[in-house]
Amino acid sequence: MDSTRVRTSFIRLVIMTVLLSALGAIGFAGPAHAVELVRLNSEETGMCLDTNGPTAYTHECTGSHNQYWLMKYSGNSFRLNNYEHATLCLDSNYAGNAYTIPCNGGNYQQWRKGANDRIVNAQTGLCLDSNYAGKLYTLACNGGTYQGWYFH
Repeated sequence: MDSTRVRTSFIRLVIMTVLLSALGAIGFAGPAHAVELVRLNSEETGMCLDTNGPTAYTHECTGSHNQYWLMKYSGNSFRLNNYEHATLCLDSNYAGNAYTIPCNGGNYQQWRKGANDRIVNAQTGLCLDSNYAGKLYTLACNGGTYQGWYFH
């Protein structure tokens, strides 16, 4: 990555952080920490939650904008809105699929933090899970390290 692109990326992250802080300070975002810019990586594989648009997966952490997510809190749950693809949110269903689609505020796009750093879909009760092949899906919460996520 050339220095101009790195500088531009850094400036984008700083501006987004300042704007999110300002929105929270004037009451737009609701309670404290209503919006956080995070990178999520698997406890087991170390790979980051990533998207190329329609597909969500895990990939080696590179620091690209696809690997940053806005956690937008609402009560006890949050929505994961991709930073690079601003209109896309992490979604899931009872079949265990996890994917990104346009944000719609629906229950399947609501997540909550579970015990031991789990990310639990608020509608299905299933935990976000992954594997070394980069697949992303949801399964019944089982306490395994594939379902643990670090929030950076």
